[in-house]
Amino acid sequence: MDAGISLAEGVLWVLAWFGVMLFYTFLDVAVWRKIAPKKARLLNVASIALCMAGFLCLLRSKSNYQIDLARENTFEGILLAAASAVLMYFLLDKFLDPVFEGLLPGSEDRYRETLGRLREAPVLGFIKVCILAPVMGEILMRGFLLGGLSASCGKRPRCLYRRRCSRCCILTWCRRSRRSYAGSYSVCCI
Repeated sequence: MDAGISLAEGVLWVLAWFGVMLFYTFLDVAVWRKIAPKKARLLNVASIALCMAGFLCLLRSKSNYQIDLARENTFEGILLAAASAVLMYFLLDKFLDPVFEGLLPGSEDRYRETLGRLREAPVLGFIKVCILAPVMGEILMRGFLLGGLSASCGKRPRCLYRRRCSRCCILTWCRRSRRSYAGSYSVCCI
């Protein structure tokens, strides 16, 4: 993928991934929970992993993108990522919680339900929230999109795109589930 990608191509790949997420969510809600309620969580994590693998194979074959997870990873970077996760948990839990409680009534109940579900199967929740989701986010958003856009547009558009995406992701994350991502860390610490 030395030639890079256009912004339109990047948007299409993100929409394709959104379609894949809708598909495995449909499988979880409409199929796994109905035909095998006791094994639904395991089947859901397996279907997410298979959908991710299929999407990444498609991405690799259609765009010639080479996935290299070890590139540019350092011990300091891993420590910084872990510290950021802990900081975000405390920031959301201790400082922003009262704000969200006023803006999103009823979100506390949904948060408690999410924690309850994660406690029922903590290993599967950890795999889904702390391994699969971040790996896919790094590969698609940072590796493919930012790498492809910087190759085709240069550094300045890449920085603007990264800032806009970060803002949109943070706003969507805060609006939708308030603390579900950070809550996964609290479940891991329980």
